Amino acid sequence: MNKAKFVSAAALCLSMSLLVGCGDKKVDGSSQESFSKSVQSVAESLPDAKKQQFAIALVQGQTIGIHAKGQTFAQAVDGKTADEVIVFVKQGIEEKTTLKW
Repeated sequence: MNKAKFVSAAALCLSMSLLVGCGDKKVDGSSQESFSKSVQSVAESLPDAKKQQFAIALVQGQTIGIHAKGQTFAQAVDGKTADEVIVFVKQGIEEKTTLKW
């Protein structure tokens, strides 16, 4: 009985370890070169519809200048997944285009 529990626990740990490595790819904004490579890698892992949304978000974010003061766009999206980048840019556009009276 103890051996069966041990085997089950080991299998569960192994499964959890494998799942950790299966997460969405993230943007690396630590340098311009790593940003370019990671953006390409992230885009290649996406389905076509999401790939187009991601590409549009990247262009809009860089063109409009969506980032915190003292940061580049690459630094602002460092560590974000494609979905997070899309949301980040949408929120940035809303903030920049909303009239504040």
